[in-house]
Amino acid sequence: MNPAPDHDMLILGAEPDSVPYARRYVAASIRGTAAEPLLADAELVVSELVTNALLHGGAPATLRVLIDGDVVRIEVGDGSRRAPLRALARADAMTGRGLSLVAALAREWGVEPRVNGKVVWCEMSVSSAATEEVEEVDVDALLAAWDDDEPEGDRRYTVVLGDVPTDLLLGAKAHVDNLVREFTLAAAGAASGRGAAIPVHLATLIDDVVNGFAEARQSIKRQAIDAATRGDRRTSLSLSLPLSAADAGERYLAALDEADTYARAARLLTLETPPQHQVFRRWYVESLVGQLRAMAVGDEPDPPVTFERRLLDELRVVAAARRASDQAARLQAVTAALAAATDATAVGQVVLSEAVAALGASGGGLLVLAGGHVDVTASVGYDATTVERLRNETPDEPLPAVVALRTGEPVWIESRQERDTHFPDLVAIEPSTVALCAVPLVVEGRTLGALRFSFDQPRLFDFDERRFVLTLAGQTAQALGRANAMADLAAANDKLAFLAEASAELSRSLDYRTTLTNVARLAVPRLADWCTVHLADEEGIRVITVAHVDPEKVALAEAFASRYPVDPDAPTGVAAVIRTGNAEIVPEIEPAMFERIARDEEHLAAIVALGLRSALIVPLATRDRVLGTLSMFHAESGRSYGATDLALAEDLAKRGAMAIEHATLFRDLAQE
Repeated sequence: MNPAPDHDMLILGAEPDSVPYARRYVAASIRGTAAEPLLADAELVVSELVTNALLHGGAPATLRVLIDGDVVRIEVGDGSRRAPLRALARADAMTGRGLSLVAALAREWGVEPRVNGKVVWCEMSVSSAATEEVEEVDVDALLAAWDDDEPEGDRRYTVVLGDVPTDLLLGAKAHVDNLVREFTLAAAGAASGRGAAIPVHLATLIDDVVNGFAEARQSIKRQAIDAATRGDRRTSLSLSLPLSAADAGERYLAALDEADTYARAARLLTLETPPQHQVFRRWYVESLVGQLRAMAVGDEPDPPVTFERRLLDELRVVAAARRASDQAARLQAVTAALAAATDATAVGQVVLSEAVAALGASGGGLLVLAGGHVDVTASVGYDATTVERLRNETPDEPLPAVVALRTGEPVWIESRQERDTHFPDLVAIEPSTVALCAVPLVVEGRTLGALRFSFDQPRLFDFDERRFVLTLAGQTAQALGRANAMADLAAANDKLAFLAEASAELSRSLDYRTTLTNVARLAVPRLADWCTVHLADEEGIRVITVAHVDPEKVALAEAFASRYPVDPDAPTGVAAVIRTGNAEIVPEIEPAMFERIARDEEHLAAIVALGLRSALIVPLATRDRVLGTLSMFHAESGRSYGATDLALAEDLAKRGAMAIEHATLFRDLAQE
C-alpha cells in the first residue's frame, strides 16, 4: 500500500484546528482516487483517532494516509504506550466513544506498540463496504491482548486497594476525564494563541491533573470498565506502580482540590467534584501512596482501610458537625440532597422541603422569570389557588418575590403592618400570610430566580436566621445553575445523538422518499409532535411524508393535505420558504393565523383540530436551488420552538437535501 500522492506524514500539534486540518488532509489525499466513496467515513474516523491521540497521548501526533486501489489505511501515532480504552457510554462522560465508532466504520483496525509510543490504524474498503461482508472486529479482545508494559526502568510495586462499587468508580473517573478534557482544550487554546494565556501556576496544575498521575488513573479506569463489562457490581483494585507514583499522587490530589475551587468559582465548565467522589479519590490515593513508600523501604504495608470504613469515618465527621450546629447540619442536608438534584424542579423540592421545616414556615416557593411571566418551579405548603395566583404575577408587580427578582435584593416582612404598608396587594394572594421573606438566587451577577417563605404569624428574622436563609439561597442558586447547565448539556447531547441517527438514516438508502419518511418518523416525538416533508418540482409542491405518533392522525393529515394542496402563491408557510429559501419560525401560533390561511370554514376547522401551537419550516436547499421543505410542529406537548431548534432543523434539512441530491444523481447515472 502506497502513501497518497504528494503526502507522506502529517505532524499535528495541540492547536484547536489540528482535527479540522487532519480532516482536510485526509480529504485531499482521497479525492480523485478509487477510494473517494469512503471520504466521509474516513474524515469521521480520522477525527476520532486524532482527537484521542491529542487528548490522551499528548502532542505531537502523527498522521499517515495510505491508499491502494479502493482501500484506505489511516495511521495515527502518539507518544503514549498506554493501550487505548473503549469506555462505557455514560450521560456524565464527554469522551470515550471513539473506538466503537472506528470499529463500526473500518473493515479492520488495530494498535501497534512502538518504542516511543503507539500507532492506532484502521483500513476501510469501498468493495467491503458495498458487500457488507466484513467480519466484525472484537474490540474488547483486541484491547485485552495489548501489552502495555512500560519500558524497563524504575522498580514497580503491586498496590492492593480492595474492592469498591463499580458504578462509583465509573462516575468518579468520568468526572476526572471531563476535567482532563477541559484542561487539555484550554492548554491547546493557549498554545495556539486562540485562548487566554494560562498562568504558570495553573499550567502546573493542569499538568498534574492531565499527565502526572495518568498511569494509575488509567489503570483504575480500565479495571472499572472490565468489571462493568462482566456485570460485576464491585471492582477489586490492584495496581502495579513505580515509587514516583507516590509523589505524583499527592500532587494529583492537591491539583484536583484546587480545580474544585475553580469549579466553585464558576471558572470551569466541569462541575465541582461530587462529595462521594472526593472521598473515593482521597481514600485510594492516600492508600497507594502509603503502600508504595512502605514497600520502597522494605516494610510490609499496613492493610488498607476499606472504602466503606473510610465512608463511615466521613459520616462520623458529619454527625459531629450536626451536633455542633443545628443550622449547619440543615445546610449540609440540603447540600447532600442537592447533589442528586438534576433539574430545577428537583432543586426546588429539595430546598423547600428542608427549609420550610427548618424555618417553621407555612409555605415556600421557588420562582423564576420565564418568557415575560413568573413561573413557580416548585412549591411546598401552598394550595393550588395560591400557586396559580403566584404564576399570574408579572415582572413589574409590587410583590415580594418579583421585587427580589427585579432588584436582586432580599425582602423581609416581619408583621401584618409591614405587609399592608409595603405590599398591600399581597393579601389578595395569601390572606393568611402575616410575615414573609423573599431572597434572590444569584450566580455570577445573574439572577436565576427567587425563594419565598410565608409565615402565618409575625416573625422576627434575626441575624443568624437571615444568614441561614441567604446561605440556603446561595446553595440553591449554585444547584439551580448546575441543573440548568446539565439540562442544556443533556439537550445538546440529545440533539447531537438525533443528528447522528438521522445522518445514518439518510445514508442508509438511495430511495430518498423512504429515507425522508424514516427521518420524519425519527423526529417524532423527540423534536416535534408533527413532522412533514414537501418537495417541489414541475408538477407543484407535493407532500412526501407526514409523521405523528398516532397513525389515525397521520391518515387524517394526509387526506387533509390531498384535499387542500399547498398554494404556491401563499405569502407564508411552505410555499414562501420554497420561493425565498428563508426559514420561518413561529414560537407561538395565534388563532388569527389559522383564519388568515384557511380557504373555507371546513379548512379552518381541520387546521384547528390539529392543535398546532408552534411551527418551524426550513428549506431543503442545495447550493443552487430549494428542493422542498422540512416542517415541524408542536401540538400536544405544548412546547415552543426557539433559536436552537431552528439551528438543529436547518442542519437536518441541509443533510436531507444532500441525501436527495445524491439519490437523484445516482438515479440519473443509472439511467444513462
